[in-house]
Amino acid sequence: KSVNRVLLVNPPGSVSVYQKSRISAAVPSVPAQAVGQLAACLLRENFEVRVLDLMIERNPAKALKAALLEYQPEAVGATFTTPLYNEGKEIIAMAKGLLPEVFTVAGGVHCTCMPEETLRDMELDALCIKEGELTLPELLRAEDMSAVKGICYEEDGGVVRTEARPQIMDLDNLPFPAWDLFDIKRYRTSQITARRNPVGGIITGRGCVYPCTFCNKSVFGERFCGKSVDRVIEEFKHLLDCGFREVHILDDLFAIDMGRAKEICRRIIDE
Repeated sequence: KSVNRVLLVNPPGSVSVYQKSRISAAVPSVPAQAVGQLAACLLRENFEVRVLDLMIERNPAKALKAALLEYQPEAVGATFTTPLYNEGKEIIAMAKGLLPEVFTVAGGVHCTCMPEETLRDMELDALCIKEGELTLPELLRAEDMSAVKGICYEEDGGVVRTEARPQIMDLDNLPFPAWDLFDIKRYRTSQITARRNPVGGIITGRGCVYPCTFCNKSVFGERFCGKSVDRVIEEFKHLLDCGFREVHILDDLFAIDMGRAKEICRRIIDE
């Protein structure tokens, strides 16, 4: 069924994974770039969207329950990596428990690598494989999920995987992440890794050409796809306009094209 009111949830990563370790002091506290990007793509298609970042909540379960009951979303989306699988599962379970009719969808690297296993273990209506910016709005409006590329869902006791969606090659066409949906003043990164708060993140390009055995490239692939220099500079300005005082580049490999990297740096200096 078609839905309009969407809640995007980022799991409580630093709370659950690092809380009892010494490294917790150095864990960056930055609004989730992937969630902000998805939110912006939904807003562009006239969805009503809220973002809930459980990473900055003292009591994630309480915050999630309150958001679900107050906002009453028609769809709940979560993204998670493998270390945060259990947190993702709890998010989806609470959404279905409180709102049985809600449409639940998940994405991220774990879902891309293990879609069938994830579907069978979670109360999901569908999951997005690889990039979700174009897939998610189409999925939430679809009357027939089989026509949506790049998703996986259960049907008649089996798992359906639709045709793969091509990689997004023109990243300039993506809207700026919806930073206004985050309460950025709540993000505080230690001086171990930052000088000024709040810190914002930017992805200037996706993909990496190197075949390191420890790295998973299932989402963005093995070729580099970069935003134009002009787009990168405008996105830097947008981050500053939104109130961020420091910007961290989150690319897998910013300097793969050294000429482009140097030009971005020169333009930052010029501006």
